[in-house]
Amino acid sequence: MTTTAELLIEAYGRISDGTREALDGLGHDLLLWRADDDANTIAWLAWHLLRVQDDHLSNATGQPQVWLAERWAERFGMTLAVSSDFQ
Repeated sequence: MTTTAELLIEAYGRISDGTREALDGLGHDLLLWRADDDANTIAWLAWHLLRVQDDHLSNATGQPQVWLAERWAERFGMTLAVSSDFQ
């Protein structure tokens, strides 16, 4: 019987692998492309998808979010304060 942890690893692994495959070979211009003026970029959509995954896995495992623990916002030069809702 499959454990919950095994199921999560399989499902989230598919998201991560699929995202890598979808983005492979896209250049800067395509990553920043928007379908229209109100749409998010491909890069933002991929980042958001994986940030949600980070948040959900953190909640499921009791481990800190990688984005927060490894201070990725600072590493990317993002200066907005991190909300405690996401910690």
